[in-house]
Amino acid sequence: MDQAEELSTRLVLDSLTDLVARFSNDAVQKFVAELYDLLKVKNIVALFTITGSPSTPTVETLGSLVDGIIQLKMNDTSDGVERSARLLSLKTAHVNPKWVRFSIKQDGSLQFVRDNSLSPSELVCKLCNGPIIGNVANAGSGSGSPFHPHCLDTYQKLGDIYGSHILYALQPGVVNANFFFIDIVGLSNPLLSVEKQIGKIEDLNALIGSCDAYSKVPKDNKIVLPTGDGMAIGFLINPELPLQLSIQLHRKLQAFNAKTTSDKSIGVRIGISSGPVFVVSDVNNNQNVWGPGIILARRVMDLGDDGHILLADNIAEALVNLKDEYRKVIRPVGSGYKIKHGQLLTLYSAFSQDFGNPAIPTRISELS
Repeated sequence: MDQAEELSTRLVLDSLTDLVARFSNDAVQKFVAELYDLLKVKNIVALFTITGSPSTPTVETLGSLVDGIIQLKMNDTSDGVERSARLLSLKTAHVNPKWVRFSIKQDGSLQFVRDNSLSPSELVCKLCNGPIIGNVANAGSGSGSPFHPHCLDTYQKLGDIYGSHILYALQPGVVNANFFFIDIVGLSNPLLSVEKQIGKIEDLNALIGSCDAYSKVPKDNKIVLPTGDGMAIGFLINPELPLQLSIQLHRKLQAFNAKTTSDKSIGVRIGISSGPVFVVSDVNNNQNVWGPGIILARRVMDLGDDGHILLADNIAEALVNLKDEYRKVIRPVGSGYKIKHGQLLTLYSAFSQDFGNPAIPTRISELS
């Protein structure tokens, strides 16, 4: 641990409950956003506590503004007051909230009570749902989830796509999907306030939602995965949809940026691919996907700069052979580019006068 990490400061605000009870949600969100903005300048980690049973939208909104939210509760028992806490949200990570009992010692320190209610024979792997007999592996990072050692290896290899947003409850079968992976360029700029970051994300979501290629597709035929700086959308039907959505969105972004100020304008990069994925359910029983198809879309997007619509060869070549109009806008960038884990990639770029970016991506120039 370096000196900067040793001297890092953590602020715990106890609690948000009174603020939520006394003021409007908008006022509380504005206060939290401005406070967090000030703390971020000083590199201070901000944790907030909340009591009672806050609404899910409130937790999700406030959780996106701060480093973490801890929920506290107290129950009267025959032995006195029983205190419990659980982590509701953690910035850049997915958490599975679980109550942990604790007591306050005379010196003010906290003593946590270990839960031994599960025997080893009752442990179930969070990836394959099979019983764990023998060695147990744990993903760490606060997840507390048990895995078979070989399942944990798979979990960690795919973790760079979702961070700790890995999905549980593997369902039988594999499907092929067509992926649109997008993020906002420069959203992590430390000079950009949290309020403006949230504004850009909300504006982008609204613009995507207004595109026919998104709005007219039945809900059962698409899966939307928020990624922090953007989103991934998996279309389970028509392979044209990711490119159509990209083109429609670029045209709407041009109109949007022309009418707004420079600090609110939105630049994006998009990666498109297709391939097999597992259909899985998250902790809220929402269906999602992960697997090679979406991984490649993320890799392709990562190679782009502002304005690029980049396509992996598997979907680009299918579209070019499908319609003449795609032959005019999908151009090869090059082949043999080595990306993560030594994978070789043939890359294409979609552009015309009113969408895309005709320039060679910076990272491709560096790899050449």
